[in-house]
Amino acid sequence: MKSTLKLLNFIADAGLVTNDDARMLCFKNSVYGDKCARRLTLGLENEGLLVSFETKVGVGRSPKVFAINKERKHEVMDVIGRDSVRVIDLNSSFHVKHQLCINSVLVSFLSCCDENNNYECEFITDLEGTGRNKVFKAITEKEYLPFYGKNVFVPDAVLCITNVSQKKKALIFFEMDRETTTLKKIGGKSKNVQTKIASYSSFWESKNFKKYDEVFDYSFSGFRLLWVALTQRRIDAVSKFCSQEGLGDSAWLSTINEIESKGVFGKVWAVLGNKNRRSLVKEEA
Repeated sequence: MKSTLKLLNFIADAGLVTNDDARMLCFKNSVYGDKCARRLTLGLENEGLLVSFETKVGVGRSPKVFAINKERKHEVMDVIGRDSVRVIDLNSSFHVKHQLCINSVLVSFLSCCDENNNYECEFITDLEGTGRNKVFKAITEKEYLPFYGKNVFVPDAVLCITNVSQKKKALIFFEMDRETTTLKKIGGKSKNVQTKIASYSSFWESKNFKKYDEVFDYSFSGFRLLWVALTQRRIDAVSKFCSQEGLGDSAWLSTINEIESKGVFGKVWAVLGNKNRRSLVKEEA
C-alpha cells in the first residue's frame, strides 16, 4: 500500500510515470525492482485507476507510460487524500516527451533523498495549473514567475531541498532544455534561451523569489537555477548567456545523461568559475 500511495502521489503531481520511474521511486534497492514495478503499475491499470500508452522518446526507446484514468480520477483522489490531480494532454507528443525528461530529474531527486535520510525534497511541477500544489492560486501572479519585459517564463519545476540536520532549505528553479527553443531571438519570436536567462537574472535582482518564503516556510537568501540539456554543446552555449547576464554561481548546468548516470546529488553540475563539477548536497543555499 505504501508503494501504491507513493506512486499515485507522484503521478498526481507529475502527470505520468514509466515503469522505470516506478522502480526508482519504490523498488530501487530490490533485486526484483523491475518485476515489482511492472506488477504495481499493471495492478493499478487492471483496477482501472491508471491508463497506459506507448510513446517514442528516442531511437529504440518506446517506454510504456502510465497516467491517471480521467474517468476514475475521483477514486484516485480518495485513495491519496487529495482534492485534485494533474492532467496532461496525452495526445500531445511534445508535452509527453518533455514531461518524461522532467520526471527523470525529479525521480532522481526523490531517489537520492530516500538514500540520504538527511535530505528531503518537495517539488511543484504544475505551475500553470491543473493539479494540486501549494501555490496553485498565487502563481497566477506575475511576481511568482521569472519575467523579462513582456515575456513571462514558467519553470518546469520549483523544488525545495531541505537539509534536515542543519535545518536549511535550498530554493531551486528547474529548466529542462530539450533544445527546441532558439538560443537567440530570431524574427518575431521573442522567447528564447537568452531572454529566459535574463528573466532569471531579473528575478534574482528584484528579489521576487522571496515570494516562495511563504510557500516553503523559510526565508531564502537566493536560489539556484538548475538547467539540464540534452548535449554538452548546448550547456556550453547556455553557460555563456548565464555569464553575460550576471547569474554567476547561482546557475548550475548538466546534461540529462550525466544525471541519469550519477544522480542529481553526484558531481554532475557545471558552475561558472569552477573547473570541476560540483555536487548539490555539499553546498547549501
